[in-house]
Amino acid sequence: MGGTETSSSISDIHLECLGNERRNYRIDIVRKNIDGFPVFFPLSREASGTKKMVSLYLFIVTAIENGTLLLFDELNSKLHPLLLRNLLTVFANHRKNTQHAQIVFTCHEPWLLRANILRRDEIFFTRKDPTKGEAELYSLADFVDSKGNRIRSDEDYEKNYLLGKYDGIPTLGPLDFGVGTEKENRQNKGEWE
Repeated sequence: MGGTETSSSISDIHLECLGNERRNYRIDIVRKNIDGFPVFFPLSREASGTKKMVSLYLFIVTAIENGTLLLFDELNSKLHPLLLRNLLTVFANHRKNTQHAQIVFTCHEPWLLRANILRRDEIFFTRKDPTKGEAELYSLADFVDSKGNRIRSDEDYEKNYLLGKYDGIPTLGPLDFGVGTEKENRQNKGEWE
């Protein structure tokens, strides 16, 4: 492959206006080949995680530069866990985030509870009332266990969350999609051999 091999890191994003319309652009991801020369890859051929990060990039840079608030639903969707961790580290780093920008996001990634990035007062859970369909939002820092104790900063948040100690765990029943072997289907209906 010689000079066409590229590293995994993005060195630049190239934006080219096509025609007179302001809404018609070509976006290329620029990576350097083994010889250090730029190689352009159309964004349309990139993985969905790269596409998502490019779409978020301007919002993130603007927030960091201006100290604004960013809100994301399912921020982790399509992003590599290490990329997500690095992104959150930028917001937590006071040397990089000099304007004190904030990011508020939802996700279903319990590993973030052990990543040593978020403090207890930055972690929130929801508890859904199945009878009313309402959700309650509460902070891990405000959570009190059944014995009246507050959560310690040295607890294993991920483990305790998955064990249900902090609530916020959905009530899941067995999944039955109506598929299986004939014997399993009979057994599920109570027809035993």
